[in-house]
Amino acid sequence: MLLIVPSCMRTPAPQARKFIYNPGLVRGMASREITVGVGIPMIVVGALMAFLWAPFETDSYQPQIELVGTTIGILGIAFFIAGLFYTKEPVMH
Repeated sequence: MLLIVPSCMRTPAPQARKFIYNPGLVRGMASREITVGVGIPMIVVGALMAFLWAPFETDSYQPQIELVGTTIGILGIAFFIAGLFYTKEPVMH
């Protein structure tokens, strides 16, 4: 019986399964993507909401917009700090 298996489902050769732990390669792009791609934009949007948009609203909506803006900014700071400390864990097969 002939079984055709797509190349994405084939197991790699035994020498390709070895994982070499190198901290310089493990810490890198994902941390920068979290910091720059999530943390900084959230801080900017939160600051814009709290300091620029909220003062121009009526008295009934101003506290809610300030609350949401500062909450987004605080979460952005948390994501920024988490991105600084994030490292990928090595996957052992």
